[in-house]
Amino acid sequence: MVEIANHYIWQLNQSASIFNQMKSLADRKDISRPKDIHRIINAFFKLVRKDALLSPYFADKSKEDWEAFLPVMYSFWENVLFYSGGYFGNPMQRHMELNAMRSFSEAHYNHWLELFAAAIDDRYAGEKAELMKERARNIATVMQVKLAQ
Repeated sequence: MVEIANHYIWQLNQSASIFNQMKSLADRKDISRPKDIHRIINAFFKLVRKDALLSPYFADKSKEDWEAFLPVMYSFWENVLFYSGGYFGNPMQRHMELNAMRSFSEAHYNHWLELFAAAIDDRYAGEKAELMKERARNIATVMQVKLAQ
């Protein structure tokens, strides 16, 4: 009898967990403003800084470096998603320099994309969220091809 009761309790907990996940998906809104991009970028780089594979590329950044770096990333992604026109950098050149110091492998790109998608999916759902992930995949592909030349 106790086993049956425990089984039903387990099933109820599983159902509640699935319901909460579905509710969470329904509650997420799409990316619609620069502040949303800031949240994603901040969350992503928080993951990167703790990540064994990717953190070595950022290990030498001071607090001041991060304070200068993050707004560049915000501008880049705002331009990618909203065509803001506010980004004027050359990301390919910077990544070529980094690659010359410590080369990127396919595993780096794949893991970067996994963390990036997680930072988006944990907070947002919708057309712009999917577009941001698609653009990230496209950028990673172009970088891999160009850096392999």
